[in-house]
Amino acid sequence: MVERTSTAGTGIGRSRFPDDPEMAELAELFVAQLVVRLEAMRTAWSQGDLAGVRFVSHQIRGAAGGYGFPEVGTAAGAIEDLLRGEADSPLVRERIEELERTVRRLSAA
Repeated sequence: MVERTSTAGTGIGRSRFPDDPEMAELAELFVAQLVVRLEAMRTAWSQGDLAGVRFVSHQIRGAAGGYGFPEVGTAAGAIEDLLRGEADSPLVRERIEELERTVRRLSAA
């Protein structure tokens, strides 16, 4: 279950919609789907499909803030931004791992 809090500057694992039960349910579904999207990103990365990695990171970036998880959006955005230019493979891999750590913390909350 996603922790609900109204504290400004909330951390990982906390939706920014503490007083809206419907949004809380949607936020929980979003977190569950992150695992699926990360698997798609890992698969694309292992196949050298940078367009696929960029597509998934774009999806996550666009949705994360709307569900109350701007930290996830920032991490996904870093990947997308790197892939708009000439991607430095070690740096992209590092950002993917950062996003994975962020999602693991979210999933554990």
